[in-house]
Amino acid sequence: MNALAVRPREAARMLGISLRYLQELTHNGEIPHIKLGRATLYAVDDLREWLRSRRVATASTSCVAPASTSCVAPAPANGIPPGPTSEIECDA
Repeated sequence: MNALAVRPREAARMLGISLRYLQELTHNGEIPHIKLGRATLYAVDDLREWLRSRRVATASTSCVAPASTSCVAPAPANGIPPGPTSEIECDA
């Protein structure tokens, strides 16, 4: 039978975070949890939804250039090199 809720150590393991960080998230009210007397539990469905809500979309390029075409990032106006999420322009 699959558990409906887990204790902190198992919740941290499921999320791939340290127990201390889970405790910090819990204390700050940033992660859903259940208090039963002195025990703290984490509903497995809540953990899945919480993790899903923090998913970051990956950046995609704005074009797919043929092998003979080069894609270059536009020259920055402020002199700072573009970061990994900068848009790419294609010279086709």
